[in-house]
Amino acid sequence: MNKSILTISIVFFTCIEVYSQDTTQYVVISFERERNISKQEKQKELFYWIVNIDSTTTKGFKMFPLYLSGYSFSDLKKCSVNDTINPFLITHETNYDFNHDYIDGIEALKELMIKKQVKVQTINKRWSKKFQETINVYAIAIEGVFYSCYLQSFDIIDYKGVVYLPTTSFEHIENFWDSHNARNVIYADYSHFFFINNSTGGSLNKIPYWRTPPR
Repeated sequence: MNKSILTISIVFFTCIEVYSQDTTQYVVISFERERNISKQEKQKELFYWIVNIDSTTTKGFKMFPLYLSGYSFSDLKKCSVNDTINPFLITHETNYDFNHDYIDGIEALKELMIKKQVKVQTINKRWSKKFQETINVYAIAIEGVFYSCYLQSFDIIDYKGVVYLPTTSFEHIENFWDSHNARNVIYADYSHFFFINNSTGGSLNKIPYWRTPPR
């Protein structure tokens, strides 16, 4: 696939040993949830999931949590060697001393996603006149290097399995939406997917339903 010229590079601390990894093509799915806390106040939250582009060739593809915040430098270092991480556990040894270039790179990646992502579904939920929420689902195809590792099993969240952390050199794949794979991403039904990847409530990471494309 052709890629856009725009490239984002995230620079690591020199104290991390560099392991040889090839860039891979992914689709990042963003769930933007907005709910009314009160008549005057609304709460907006973002949750990210990631899937290898090769996995989107069929319906019912699996996605994995992508964390762009909330993890430590210690977690990043462990994930770089495929060690189990627990970003929700903080000890006296936890290190959050990220390089400024790395932090700037994460923010640039978020900005790229905001500018280039495509809305694929809007989900409206209402429990009462006072409580309702809107979930906008966005997708973007990206080529780059992400570390993947297992999330330590514990009681804070229900999800058990692989998670992803960003590393370096991201490029937007412009022509993904012209591919056959794009239809599987666009017409997947995300309304039954439990997207909250830092809380309890569900552990299914497979898209179970499919919306009928227009003729």
